[in-house]
Amino acid sequence: MNRRQTLKALLAVAAGSALLPACMQDEKSSVSYKNLKFTRQDEDVSAAFADTLIPKTNTPGAVETQAHLFALMMVDDCFPPADRENFQKGFMAFKDYLKKNEMEDFSKAEASKRETLLTGLENSKDSPPELDGFYKTMKRYILQGYTTSQFFLTTIQEYKLVPGRYYGCVPVNQKS
Repeated sequence: MNRRQTLKALLAVAAGSALLPACMQDEKSSVSYKNLKFTRQDEDVSAAFADTLIPKTNTPGAVETQAHLFALMMVDDCFPPADRENFQKGFMAFKDYLKKNEMEDFSKAEASKRETLLTGLENSKDSPPELDGFYKTMKRYILQGYTTSQFFLTTIQEYKLVPGRYYGCVPVNQKS
């Protein structure tokens, strides 16, 4: 073997060993979380959760405004470690709840089935505290993320200054 062939073989081995760890990893989430351990599949479940709460109609829904990512980032950035851990446990309890209700792939299920499942969870009196906490946290932050999105604040709810508009030529007792 000459030197040129040896260098080619060495380069091929080095490139393969550099690429191998990248190929062996799970699908990473679209957002890098500092504290939460969420994969792409977990994000898909949270996107389906958001789509069930605020579906897309003739206006963008919660997924299009990325309200589910807002909810996960709020938990990741703003919750103390104990609450983040309870949220993770609640998410695992939610996945177990899905399996118990024979819905293996929540993100690909029909909207009506997802809605029925979440309605049952909302009305349940005997759900575990972790599951209940996860559900309420996700719902609250998805709604907050949607109602504070650029789309919502520029299209649906027009922003007005606090005192309102000034109409200088209108008598005080007349409303415009």
